[in-house]
Amino acid sequence: MLFKNISYLDEYGNIQSNGYVRVENRNITYVGKDAPVQQQEEVFDGYGKLLMPGFVNSHSHTPMTLMRGYGEGMVLSKWLNECIFPFEARLLQEDIYHATLLGIAEMMRFGIVSTTDMYYFIPKMTSAFISAGMKASLSHTIVGTFGGDFTRCPACIDSKKAFLNYNGSGDDLIRIDIGIHAEYTTDEKAVWGAVNLAKDLKTGIHLHLSETKEEVEGCKSRRKGLTPVQYFNRLGVFDVPVVAAHGVWLEGEDYDILANHQVTIASCPKSNLKLASGVLDYGKLRKAGIRVAIGTDSVASNNNLNMLEEIKFFSLLQKNRLGDPTEIKPMEVLDLAIGNGFAAQRRTDSGNIAVGKRADLIVVDMSGPHWQPEHQILNHLIYSSVGSDVVLTMIDGQIVYNNGEYLTIDMEQVLFEVKASKSRILDELRK
Repeated sequence: MLFKNISYLDEYGNIQSNGYVRVENRNITYVGKDAPVQQQEEVFDGYGKLLMPGFVNSHSHTPMTLMRGYGEGMVLSKWLNECIFPFEARLLQEDIYHATLLGIAEMMRFGIVSTTDMYYFIPKMTSAFISAGMKASLSHTIVGTFGGDFTRCPACIDSKKAFLNYNGSGDDLIRIDIGIHAEYTTDEKAVWGAVNLAKDLKTGIHLHLSETKEEVEGCKSRRKGLTPVQYFNRLGVFDVPVVAAHGVWLEGEDYDILANHQVTIASCPKSNLKLASGVLDYGKLRKAGIRVAIGTDSVASNNNLNMLEEIKFFSLLQKNRLGDPTEIKPMEVLDLAIGNGFAAQRRTDSGNIAVGKRADLIVVDMSGPHWQPEHQILNHLIYSSVGSDVVLTMIDGQIVYNNGEYLTIDMEQVLFEVKASKSRILDELRK
């Protein structure tokens, strides 16, 4: 495909107007202001539109689309134990498959090309992501306490099987990590086991970290004064690549530990606000040299997967927290949502519009009244745009969403199946 007459975000963070970008197979093969030599290919006229790298959702639980709007207005601990965990206990494999497809469709709609996701039923999730043509770093959630040999427990077996069977599958659409739910939902044996498994498989870990004040204070009480960061550090968690969701309630030496181990903090601003968990101290993380990426969390606590909205919330919250309207430049926050997300997934071949890079791209329509008049496109992208401005999503050179059409997903079937799953589970919960 050749994108012509299109504005694009180049690899240096500058907007180039009236340019040309060619995609062949999975890669970008031409970028420039001059028209390349013509060849037999589909041509996309990009007048009034912006071509840019797609977003990475750095923390999600995609199948939880089934729980969108379920258990509203509750604190995190009560929400999990009284609503989410009982609902999840009734999920079947086919529920997971169709709920995952629904989440994938929503992410594609909003320009997300890859996600870092922690959940269950990894075989079904993998099948959904591959059939839809979307990238994902998946991890089976390890949760619970284990009195015996951890290597014999179902969580360990499922995690290892997921890696051996699916890591690199779908022509490298899928990467597999090890998932530790959180400090407060696991014991030391589970954490030790997860760390050793990640080391043996030479992969990373995805976990929840210091999301609420209650979590941190509870950890100190349970772990002889240690914060969740200190506790996980003592158990060797950060000896492998780690994506840690939230990181709202960090303190003291937490920052040095995270920086020294090159941990990525995945901030989920809307979820943190909705659950009244707090606001990330990005200024301290940035000063400490800690990589920060942006995620949506699940739609059960968000309630959508709109990354442009997430980016705007992040920027506005941090301007307010830092007390400086000049802070958080557009390219800075875009780097968190794109480059840092790919880096956390250890994908070095995506995230830029440059020759040789993977064609993980989105097209944003700039013709709407909320974009006019144009002064600075990147400022408009962060503060004026809406998720529905994304009109095309391409992953590895394949168009998966185009102006209202989901080209790799049967949406009518997905919506039918998801409604049936929701009704069945709610009926079971009422009994």
